[in-house]
Amino acid sequence: SVVGIEVLMAAQALELRLKERGFGAEALAPASRAVLAMLRATPATDGRPIGHLERDLVLYPRIHKAAELVNSGAVLDAARAALV
Repeated sequence: SVVGIEVLMAAQALELRLKERGFGAEALAPASRAVLAMLRATPATDGRPIGHLERDLVLYPRIHKAAELVNSGAVLDAARAALV
């Protein structure tokens, strides 16, 4: 779960930083861009998208899905595929 939380918060931080500087996801390294896109395209365990957080909401479904993505190797696979 801890690494899943780290992935979620890294995605949130990347998007905040990009927005602050006026850049889009294309400014990210290919592996970072691929992991971010994969995370955002994956529904949480409650069926809602794992989107950028704009307000308070229950995070458990997003944390659980992010942990599943890490444990299954999907995060690593997305990063590796972007580097080929």
